[in-house]
Amino acid sequence: MEPNVNMNAVAQNLGQISILGSHLGGKYFKTGAKETWTDFDNQKRAIELNPDQGNFILNRSPRKFEVRDFDVIAQTIKTNPVDGTTCVVFNPGMDSEAEATIVAGEVGFGQATDEALLEALKGEKRIFANGPKLLAKVNDLNQHELDKLKALIKALNAQADSIISTMKANEKKVHDYEEALTKSKAALKTNTTDSGNSVSIVVEKA
Repeated sequence: MEPNVNMNAVAQNLGQISILGSHLGGKYFKTGAKETWTDFDNQKRAIELNPDQGNFILNRSPRKFEVRDFDVIAQTIKTNPVDGTTCVVFNPGMDSEAEATIVAGEVGFGQATDEALLEALKGEKRIFANGPKLLAKVNDLNQHELDKLKALIKALNAQADSIISTMKANEKKVHDYEEALTKSKAALKTNTTDSGNSVSIVVEKA
């Protein structure tokens, strides 16, 4: 069964369709985010229920933003019978199927704009044609996440150093006291003699 196609839309947008068609044999791209902390929500909940027994935990899992690439091995054109939009379908009938709607007057498709990137990260079906531009924006997000992690690690290291310093100071206080006590005992010589109820203690200066 041949797909329903609005040939007027095709005739009016030959340039854009040609651009879309030029990706046959190439790639298109998608993006998405994944949490880097496995099973974070359950671990966070467990710690919140037993705050004195668990480890410290972040307010959310760090995220990594991915560029996902797909080979374009087939294309077709179809018109949506519901809203009348015409689009080029990449890899029709395959797991990697994706659509690029034909918009009159639009130059190119799948531009990696901030708006399009945000929509894709929210789960909307967005595909991108310009790999380098998408890469730059996605890795900007990764760098921002990495900067926050590094800042947190620096702060945690400073706090860890403070605890280590306190431990050493505690050890020194006790060690110095024990050392002074030992020296004092060594200098103290007792000489007890029973003479009725009297006890004589002789203290010699060090």
